[in-house]
Amino acid sequence: IQNQLLQFDFRNGPLRRKFDGTKYALKTLETLLYELSVTGSSEPPDAKRFKEDLTALLPETELTDLRKRMERRDEMRETLIKKSRDGQKA
Repeated sequence: IQNQLLQFDFRNGPLRRKFDGTKYALKTLETLLYELSVTGSSEPPDAKRFKEDLTALLPETELTDLRKRMERRDEMRETLIKKSRDGQKA
């Protein structure tokens, strides 16, 4: 999920805060995994199967389409801002 979200260009707003939340959740999980490895705890036997099944849950095509729509919207926004600045300069 993190790799897919890194491809987006989030501006400040609610989506950015959600993205930051995923980063902090990932950091927390990494810390927990490290602490478990230090204490000698082992992974449950089905943990490898669970990791493989997660890739099937990720809607990569939907996320790619969403990213493209957001990029197009950002381009239109930038064009509009540039046109309005050009009008102010004249």
